This record gives sequence, C-alpha cells and structure tokens, in this order.
Amino acid sequence: MPLDPQQDVRLVDAQGRCLGSVSIERIEGDRVFGQIIVGPDFTAVRQVFQEFEDAVSSQLFSEADRLSREIDELGLRLASDDGSETLQLGDVQIMNGSDLSCRVPNLGLTQAVRATAHAG
Repeated sequence: MPLDPQQDVRLVDAQGRCLGSVSIERIEGDRVFGQIIVGPDFTAVRQVFQEFEDAVSSQLFSEADRLSREIDELGLRLASDDGSETLQLGDVQIMNGSDLSCRVPNLGLTQAVRATAHAG
C-alpha cells in the first residue's frame, strides 16, 4: 500500500481494533509522521503510550525501550479505509495526544512499485 502526504489511513492492531484515523503529514525515508484522531478502541492501549511518553520525558531510556517493545507487540499496522491493504509498523510513537510517528519497513520498495506502475 503506497502512502502519500495528506492521505488518511486507519491505525489498527493485531486484534483488528481500529485505534484511530491517521492523517499523514510527511514521509522521510521509511518514517511516517502524522496526526492521529484516536477512536474508542484506543483506550485499550492509551496507558502504554502515555507511559512511554512519560519515560522519554523523564529520560528513563531503559524504561522507554521496554515500553517500545510492548508497543511493538501490539502488532500495529496502517490500513486502507476498507482494510484490504495494510502496512506493518515499527517504532510507533504517539506523543502530545495526537502526534504520531512510526517506521514502515520496506516503505521505499512499496513507494517504488507505485512509481514504476505510474511510469509504465
């Protein structure tokens, strides 16, 4: 699933819960930055993101690393509106309530396939 700035996608977890809607602001390499409008299912994971933000703010880096692994275990993905296409995520951070950043493994390949399809 190729991504574009200003595109809206859903943030979902391995259990199929829709945690919110993400508006992509920019893409830098394999990192995606945007704003999330959390949905009702986000309450199930809100605490781990808040604890992560608190650990980073307090410079408790070993605790932040532990919480980052816990977030990775949620199996977070970006999904198209209909859920037919998804991208696995890593290093997902939600700070200040709505600032989202994440790493999308192999995003460059996904974007290159799209560019090739448009060129052909």
